[in-house]
Amino acid sequence: MSNHQRLDDGMRWRIVGRLEAGQSQVQICREFNLTPSVVSRHNRDATASQLFRDLYAATGTRASRVTVSKRLRETGSFARRPAVCVPLTSTNRRVHLAWCREHRDWSMDQWATALFTDESQFSLNTDSRRTFI
Repeated sequence: MSNHQRLDDGMRWRIVGRLEAGQSQVQICREFNLTPSVVSRHNRDATASQLFRDLYAATGTRASRVTVSKRLRETGSFARRPAVCVPLTSTNRRVHLAWCREHRDWSMDQWATALFTDESQFSLNTDSRRTFI
């Protein structure tokens, strides 16, 4: 089972309201009995340029995109790029599933003779620090 804490929309909006009212993340965590990482997950997919614009809009403080990127790296956030792939249609899914079912009982010797011409690197982690498929 996952350790992730899920927030319902009502709780999420109450937290956002308190953040916008100026309450600190630590105070909100104590009030709602949440871990700091749950409260601090504003927009984890935002780019440095978006965060730079958001910072300026919210506080009027000017910081370069490079400065924002450096601060993100200091906190352990790294650049992520979306995986580029062709969306599978229902026909593609059906064909892939049929192929998998046909080959699921293959022996190691049979797989040793298979030639894959489109080998790619795969990662189970979403944050693989710019390892692309």
